[in-house]
Amino acid sequence: MARKPLFIPLRRVYFEAFKRREKRFEIRRYGPRWNERVCTTGRRVILSCGYSGPRLHGTIRCFGRSSRVSQAARDIFPDCTDFALIGIDLR
Repeated sequence: MARKPLFIPLRRVYFEAFKRREKRFEIRRYGPRWNERVCTTGRRVILSCGYSGPRLHGTIRCFGRSSRVSQAARDIFPDCTDFALIGIDLR
């Protein structure tokens, strides 16, 4: 049985960057929701502008865990030490 697509709500600025194909990775706080078991290569994803906005569809192409990310990501998650790096290919 196929897994349900992973739903990823995004702020408008990041959603639009994915839509323009300028952004290919999503960075989240590593943990129970965002880890290797959840973000498996090949899993379908739904990127949403907020929770009820327009949607984009794609698949996870790669996953990584890192403590080294951009300052922008650190500003969003100031108390985080490990980050999930989710590579996404849009259809």
